[in-house]
Amino acid sequence: MYNNVLIVAKKEFYDLLASRLILTVIAIYLILIILNVNNLYNIFSDPSTNVSKNVNGNLSLLMLSILINILSGYGAIVGIMIGSNSIASERRGNALNTLLVKPVYRDTVINGKLLGVIGFFICVFSIVILFFTSAMFIICGNSIAPFIGDYITRLPVILFTSLIFITFFIVLSMLMGILVKNQAFSLLLSFIAVFLSDMIRTTSFAGNISLLFWMDRYHVEHVIRGLSPHGIITNFKNPFLEPSLSMSAAMNYVEPEIFRLIIFLLVVLVLCYIAFMRRDIA
Repeated sequence: MYNNVLIVAKKEFYDLLASRLILTVIAIYLILIILNVNNLYNIFSDPSTNVSKNVNGNLSLLMLSILINILSGYGAIVGIMIGSNSIASERRGNALNTLLVKPVYRDTVINGKLLGVIGFFICVFSIVILFFTSAMFIICGNSIAPFIGDYITRLPVILFTSLIFITFFIVLSMLMGILVKNQAFSLLLSFIAVFLSDMIRTTSFAGNISLLFWMDRYHVEHVIRGLSPHGIITNFKNPFLEPSLSMSAAMNYVEPEIFRLIIFLLVVLVLCYIAFMRRDIA
């Protein structure tokens, strides 16, 4: 069984590497990263801009703040494209029908596809982090060097959280692809989900809704933001990158947010399994 899962995962991984659509999306992703690095370079090179003030001189926290925006903000779109393409491409080539009539369980197919997609995204993340970190050290290595310890210790937590966040949207788009046979419509529904998730965390939405409650407005706004994956990332980022908090103190604040994000992922993952096991996907 495990061998079959690895075979499906390997096929999925190489299919993504061979997909011109996915490679185009990844290329756009990297271009957006270059633009962010260029904007940050302009900030650092402008003596009238005191970028270190908000992070108490710890520029590694500024780097991590930009990195999590890149990984989660742009990554959600890339995840939607990958998840949608994962189901649609197999359906177009009748590969899913071929797999399902072979002596393998349906959960083996979905497990292999998820493993292949996540493995592919880990590779993309690794490239993004290496590219971004290298570029930032070239730009402002002397300023960041004293805080390299903070950067290294906090980076795995940001990578893990961002991966959960993007996996949620990958699985969500796969669920939409299973439930809706029209690829364009399923992709549209997935993008609407991203838009709504991003909208919920905004001050114009969460802040205005919080005015309806007599309780502490900040607390209510925090709770409302936590109703969406994008809002959870916002609630995670603020304390985790707070310069006055140590790593252990920051983790105490963000562990509930990470747990909440895992719950979101598990819910949509269970729905995806149920849909894949029970629904005709031909």
